[in-house]
Amino acid sequence: MNEVANYRAQFVSQLHAAYRVLSRIAEDALVDIASDDGHMLSYILKYGPCTVGTLGDVFGVKGATLTGQLDRLEKRRLLKRQNNPDDRRSFLVSATPKGRALVYRIGEQVMKLEAEVREKVTDRE
Repeated sequence: MNEVANYRAQFVSQLHAAYRVLSRIAEDALVDIASDDGHMLSYILKYGPCTVGTLGDVFGVKGATLTGQLDRLEKRRLLKRQNNPDDRRSFLVSATPKGRALVYRIGEQVMKLEAEVREKVTDRE
């Protein structure tokens, strides 16, 4: 078990720290949207339309927190909620053209950031 702890400390912790640094850099470059909102919008674009319940399950967000996040994105006209024709008790969430354009812009920024990182490290690193 000690080997697992050592591995985690030497490798996984460093990956997590690097991910957080890269996330902050990406967020600074993308002042248009918070990281969690960008992730959700990207998911909705790729897998939507999807139910609110699915989003809660995928992102581990519940109740008022999820509703607030969806309200915020809908207010910015980045997504829309519609009645689910298969279940009157639920809504389907999909990206709007404005949301789609933002996700593509995020993708371009992420690719640019990845290219900059690749320039600074060797294949071995």
